[in-house]
Amino acid sequence: MARRNDVQKRLRGAIKAHTSPLAASLRKGGGLGIGGPIPPFEHHEAWAQRARLLFHVGRSDKALVKAFDAFGLDPRDPISWGTLLRAMAMVLEPEFDAVAEGPKKKGAKKKWVASMRFELVRAVDRIQRESAERIFDEKACEELKSQSGIPPLFVATGTEALVKQLSLGRQQLRRLAERSPQNPPAALKRKKKL
Repeated sequence: MARRNDVQKRLRGAIKAHTSPLAASLRKGGGLGIGGPIPPFEHHEAWAQRARLLFHVGRSDKALVKAFDAFGLDPRDPISWGTLLRAMAMVLEPEFDAVAEGPKKKGAKKKWVASMRFELVRAVDRIQRESAERIFDEKACEELKSQSGIPPLFVATGTEALVKQLSLGRQQLRRLAERSPQNPPAALKRKKKL
């Protein structure tokens, strides 16, 4: 997620720099040697001159040079520019909506993180193991809520919601065990007893 936010942030910065008043005046006023309004499409010579100036990739255009080199494209070829632009647009398409919307506002912190779910799984499993008779998850969660020394989140959460979080915690544990059965993740290593 951090990588995705970084891409969105960089896209916003590049677009902002491109639409800045200075960049807009350069495009309109001939700072690049182009100048004037966009010529009619029929004026081939004017279009060729604009294309030569705009399709030039200099030493300072390091990102463009890197992109053309990486894909084996020629910056002097307008078809290569179209290919590169289409490829980048396809890859960045999911980012466009996020960039247009702006950065998301931060909300409340997540209460149920993986470590809390794992702690819930441990606590419920302990209750079920220590019981003389078979206890189902719902009954074990009710019993857990009445114990002392448990996290306040367990007490504040309803029994049905605890059962749901218990199920999610077990699913996460199964996925982790499938990935690395020899080395349990750090979140599974207990720091304190219930």
